[in-house]
Amino acid sequence: LWATAVGCSIAFIPIVVFFRERPKTPPSRAADSKEKYDSWQSIKKLLKNKNYLLLLFSATLACGNAMSLIGDIQPILDALGINFYDVSYIVTIGNVVAIPGSVLIGMYVGKH
Repeated sequence: LWATAVGCSIAFIPIVVFFRERPKTPPSRAADSKEKYDSWQSIKKLLKNKNYLLLLFSATLACGNAMSLIGDIQPILDALGINFYDVSYIVTIGNVVAIPGSVLIGMYVGKH
């Protein structure tokens, strides 16, 4: 915990020293534009997009699945002497291994 705090503090110092208010070149044409955009209108438009909502809910379910798995498996592995950090690593490895399968299923569904 202390190592993380020290590392983050060390990384923060150059950001404060060298951070510019504006970049030399705009990051996009939209940033270079003087037009103002209404964020709420964009958010409303996004929330009416069915494909976005489907992606949002599927990503939420995947994340919720991983979190509930950690919660469900924790008491079992506690009895075996495995701590919370090891449980999170085990579940993370399981999720990473599941990614190729999810991609293949998505490709299959996209073709049919």
